[in-house]
Amino acid sequence: MARLISKNGYLLTLMFPLTKYGDRTPPNVSAVEDYHKVLDPYFDKVYQDDNPVSTANRKGYEAIGLWKLKSTPTSN
Repeated sequence: MARLISKNGYLLTLMFPLTKYGDRTPPNVSAVEDYHKVLDPYFDKVYQDDNPVSTANRKGYEAIGLWKLKSTPTSN
């Protein structure tokens, strides 16, 4: 993903479906920490919050994240 972003660029993410209260029921659920594991080596988190325009049935299961590309990636 980092190779697709221009120098000093940003990545906007809609994190969905997120787990709630530690529930890891399949399929395809993730936690905010999962996004950090993948993105932190290449991006700095600038902003993260619950999606302010979430529909009622998705409230608490999605978040918005804004990440800035690091000038030098870090290794895991």
